[in-house]
Amino acid sequence: MSDQDILQAMSASSSIRYQAAQPTATASQPVPVRQRASLKTGAQQVLERPRPVQPSRPRRAPITSEPITRATGPKLRPLQAQTTAQLDLDDEQDAEMSAQTTTLLGPDPATNTDADIQVHMPPVPYRQPARAKHQGKHPLVWVGLTALTILLGWILSTGGASWWATHVTDPGTYGPMHGTVVTGVFGGGDSTAHPTKLIAMNNDGRVAILKITAGDPKKTQVIPGPDLVASGFPNPKDAEVELQVDSHHNVIVTIYATDFGLPFHRTSAPPITLSNDGKGNLKQTGGQ
Repeated sequence: MSDQDILQAMSASSSIRYQAAQPTATASQPVPVRQRASLKTGAQQVLERPRPVQPSRPRRAPITSEPITRATGPKLRPLQAQTTAQLDLDDEQDAEMSAQTTTLLGPDPATNTDADIQVHMPPVPYRQPARAKHQGKHPLVWVGLTALTILLGWILSTGGASWWATHVTDPGTYGPMHGTVVTGVFGGGDSTAHPTKLIAMNNDGRVAILKITAGDPKKTQVIPGPDLVASGFPNPKDAEVELQVDSHHNVIVTIYATDFGLPFHRTSAPPITLSNDGKGNLKQTGGQ
């Protein structure tokens, strides 16, 4: 037997043993693709290791866009223990919310059944939001407004009082002669039954007093007064001359201007006193 015949015999023997080791492919049981792919020329066969079996996990509920309601959401139970915190209304102080324990009813991932879940909330410091403070105006603004109010009040009071006195009260009190008329007993032939009459007048800025004793025009005397134009008296032609008789039968002459230097305070000249000597003579002893 030649060497070629020996090799053919060995090849045929190996082929028979390999086919005997392989399962027979039938129509009901086809050869797997992996097993067929692992076949090689020769007697060796590559076998795959079996994969470990993974434990089955509970499937999660699919995520939907439906809103959570009381029917679909987790069920809530009454709180087992809960304390409330009293908040201070003061902006400067802090309040603290005490711990709270809540019991919820929801699915347990381990057993896939409903179970009680304890939720513990630790204390949380709470600060009440500070209120927006009202920004007041600068103090100089109030000072300026006060000064402006005083100025306007001064202008209105002085101007109004001057207009009221010049156009309302003065015409009825002093008349067109811008003076007053008084009577008294000064001596020189007068008496209580026939007193002496004094008439004050402003003659274009020159003050004059007419003295008529006992009602007798023949005894009329003119007593000159101050020159308002020469003394620089304000608005001298419209000044008012007022006469008063005191308890000593002396005559006091007061001259008022038409303007008001201060609110409701009329500008006037220093009073002039005409002293009585008991004989019907009046002499200037005070003022200009």
